[in-house]
Amino acid sequence: MVSTTGLEPSEPGGLLGERLRDAAKRTPAMPLIYASSSGVRQCTLGDVIEEGTRAASGLAQLGLRRGDAVVAQVPNWPEGGALLYASLLLGLRIVPVIHIYGSTELTEIVRQTGAKAYVAPAQWRRIDFGERSSAVGRCGTIEHIISIGGQADFADVAWDRLTDGASPPQLAAAQNPLDVCLVSFTSGTTSRPKGAQHTHLSLLKEVTLRGNTLGDRGKASFLGAQPAGHMAGLLGFVRPVLAGARRAAFLDAWDSALALELIDRYDITSTVGPPFYLATLLQEVAHAGRTRLRVDDWMTGGERVPADLVEEADAVGIAAYRCYGSTEHPTVSSSRPTDTLQRRAHTDGILMPGVRVRVVDDDGQEVDTGEEGEILTWGPDLFAGYLDKAQSAEAFTGDGFYRTGDVGHLSAEGVLTITDRKKDIIIRGGENISSREVEDILLRHPDVKDAAVVAIPDRLYGERVCAFLIPKGGAELSLESVRGHFARAGVAKQKTPERLEIVEDFPRTLVGKIRKGELRAHAATLASDSVSRADLA
Repeated sequence: MVSTTGLEPSEPGGLLGERLRDAAKRTPAMPLIYASSSGVRQCTLGDVIEEGTRAASGLAQLGLRRGDAVVAQVPNWPEGGALLYASLLLGLRIVPVIHIYGSTELTEIVRQTGAKAYVAPAQWRRIDFGERSSAVGRCGTIEHIISIGGQADFADVAWDRLTDGASPPQLAAAQNPLDVCLVSFTSGTTSRPKGAQHTHLSLLKEVTLRGNTLGDRGKASFLGAQPAGHMAGLLGFVRPVLAGARRAAFLDAWDSALALELIDRYDITSTVGPPFYLATLLQEVAHAGRTRLRVDDWMTGGERVPADLVEEADAVGIAAYRCYGSTEHPTVSSSRPTDTLQRRAHTDGILMPGVRVRVVDDDGQEVDTGEEGEILTWGPDLFAGYLDKAQSAEAFTGDGFYRTGDVGHLSAEGVLTITDRKKDIIIRGGENISSREVEDILLRHPDVKDAAVVAIPDRLYGERVCAFLIPKGGAELSLESVRGHFARAGVAKQKTPERLEIVEDFPRTLVGKIRKGELRAHAATLASDSVSRADLA
């Protein structure tokens, strides 16, 4: 079936950079709080926009021009917002990258985008940005590496020097709302990360659609904790700014105790985050012996959301509600904080204004109302396609609907419920991990003959990585040796298998294809307490 709300969203108009600039003119004193384990930095929206203006001049003096790509592996820091605005001023393509991506993923991203600059902290957490920068620097297109927080040995330009006394530039000439301004990478069923391209128009539509469904958000105070390299992290900065919120606070890494402190200190009323964030915050609340919390609402999604988690949040006064979307189509549907607990806990809400959904069977034929099938989506906030044209051709139907790879059903009232996933991916703590990529790395292990990777359910992270392995010639495989193999591969630690199952063979179809469904069913029966709990953050 095909369903649409029948509502047409209002036109946001203009360019995203213009909208941010106008927001800063209206509410220059809007407080922005940036918190980490090392302390809190406070500034205003006007401060960030002013710094972004100076950064634009510095980038222009380095030779960056309209259409060039800048890869940014920057946490939730003021400089990240400034870099976003600077890129929009110059008509650059900003490429935010999740911090877990290592040198292997980064070099592939630079190759796909042809990026001319890479921006990273001089130092943050335990990440070796020198090693990553060295790998990026070997890419032929990179001309400049910029460090934030000091002049790092790996960088040729320090952020402070980039923004020091530069004359303010104008918006790049002849920009168009349909210009690509953001490339956001995601792991799908392929072994290579996929670059989803968004335009000024698609991003502004996304922000406008969400704002129209939630009412007056100008009175709210927001907490943003999603990683800045994630689509949700970028929107977590843009949404409260354009809504003219009372204030916005940001965490550079999730910390449930610090989050609770910020909620109390800054009167936070609204936030967004995966089930893992909500679950650990509720644990913190219980540990503190509290029965109520000031937060009014919490939008959650990105992975399986246990109904009892929404119910637990409700018990302490948080109206948690599910939503459905992706990097490619950020918000397809969403519940509202005012919806019934039943709808918030057991469905993914109503379709956004202007969004259309088609539910089809394995032959691409539409199914009846309420029946399960693959979800195809179309909407004004849908991405403009992948960088790889072959990937785009595979992702879209002939009439422009996006094949999500997710399974669900749609009610006659337009309420969407996602029930399963066709895509061969694992969603760990809100981050997509390609099973195929993990399998490709495992197959390079000298003692692995064959590998099949599936998700194992996990109460905290939603899912973890479970690898079924066939050893070579009776070799013994251990979790420790596999971890070392992945560390040497230079990929994100989160992709490392956290459970191994040694088997003689896989269940297969008559033509030899591995029956992943049977492996997933078996993984679901495994005791969760036997999964490795090593810290991979």
